[in-house]
Amino acid sequence: MKLKTKATEQWIVIDGENPGEKAEFLIRPTTPKQVNTLIKQSTDHEWDKNQRFDDINFYKFKIKKIEQVIVDWKGIEDEEGNPLPCTNANKEIVYLYNTELIDKVLAEADKRAEAEIKELEDIEKNLSTG
Repeated sequence: MKLKTKATEQWIVIDGENPGEKAEFLIRPTTPKQVNTLIKQSTDHEWDKNQRFDDINFYKFKIKKIEQVIVDWKGIEDEEGNPLPCTNANKEIVYLYNTELIDKVLAEADKRAEAEIKELEDIEKNLSTG
């Protein structure tokens, strides 16, 4: 039996605000382990009177997740209509000025990650009952 052993990259299409506008994103949905790692990397530690306080930097977490989830894109242009390369710096710029668009991409990636997890759980359940 062939089982999935690595993350798969998938193209998704997100419609723009204006009719006919769309962009394509190559995404790599995150696993729960990867999300946990991102949370750890985004946690700031402070000490006060010999007590450690952990504070999750949600902006840092979001940027790290965007960098990990979005692998490539097509149809993303700057204000002059020039194609915008898919770099980590540009991913952050697009997020800062087009938050709703990037949130749609991340929501779709999360939805697909959840479907993959459910599929793996179903396979595991069927293997253990069979």
